[in-house]
Amino acid sequence: GGMGGMGGMGGMAGMGGMTPSPMYKPSELDDMPHAVNVYVWGFPTYMRPHELSQLFTQTGPIREIDIRPGKEFGFVEYEDHESALMAVRMLPGHVIDGRQVNVTWAKNQPDPPLELQHPTDKEDMEHQDEATAAENPNATNLFVGSYMPGATREMIRAFMEQIGPVASVDASNHREYAFVEYYEHSHAVQAIANLDGVQFNTYRVCIKWARKQPTKARENKPDLSRRGRKLGRGGGWNPERAAPRKRTPEDRGSVEPPNPDCTGIFVAGLGDNPSIDTDSIKQAFEKCGEVLEVRQPRNKDFAFVDYKDHEGAKRAVQEMNGSNLLGCTLVIEWRQRKYHRVVD
Repeated sequence: GGMGGMGGMGGMAGMGGMTPSPMYKPSELDDMPHAVNVYVWGFPTYMRPHELSQLFTQTGPIREIDIRPGKEFGFVEYEDHESALMAVRMLPGHVIDGRQVNVTWAKNQPDPPLELQHPTDKEDMEHQDEATAAENPNATNLFVGSYMPGATREMIRAFMEQIGPVASVDASNHREYAFVEYYEHSHAVQAIANLDGVQFNTYRVCIKWARKQPTKARENKPDLSRRGRKLGRGGGWNPERAAPRKRTPEDRGSVEPPNPDCTGIFVAGLGDNPSIDTDSIKQAFEKCGEVLEVRQPRNKDFAFVDYKDHEGAKRAVQEMNGSNLLGCTLVIEWRQRKYHRVVD
């Protein structure tokens, strides 16, 4: 299907002065400079990403479009907040092939930059002893002490996010303690139980309730139930940052193919070597058979490889597991969920 109904849109370069769509609903994300993901629904199920991009690039440059074959919703990730805001304001109600499209902010957004992640205001805090804080559902503020000098806020955050998403890290370079607030009281309780006295780099950290605790819960919590979505550089919490245990070749799940004509494999253990990209993966796996496609989600240590036939995939599962690619030990297994390649 063509893009009927969009011909009259013209360029949107001067959209700043145009009136927003009557379907636009203001949101607090309008003012958050880190928000770049928009949720789109109502387009025809046969739309492909490159067709949708004709509409969405009119408000600014796009980083990624994620739509699943046969679904009438998807996600568009913009390069910057202004372009995404323009899409949310101007594009709801546009007609594509006779279908009215709706556009709102996605629930998942990247983490706000560190300088926007403020600790709770002083006037919203009150003194509490440790016993009270342990029982208070709004208590989320921890004292983190005696870690190594020079640890950055990012390092402290990554250490504390082994438990759950962190709302703010209040630390300065010349002191050797910090205050860390979680979004959830239960995560603060778990951090005291699991991280107090643990080695962080070379120092054993001391973690306990801070003397001041918030009087109310935070309003702008990320949607924690949706973490790990594909466009999930957001959601406030990236569990990858909390350094998961590496998968090893012994961890392999499926050595048997889910069906006898399966052509897709799952490749884990890629690490964070920037020279491991879809090209180098494809080159390594071509020796088992003709590779049609390699998909490597951004910031993940795994990829999906699709072979032209079952034999190539089978050889890869048998021969490539435990092999070395640019210093990384690969874990290869059959891909369980049948992925239907869409042949354009």
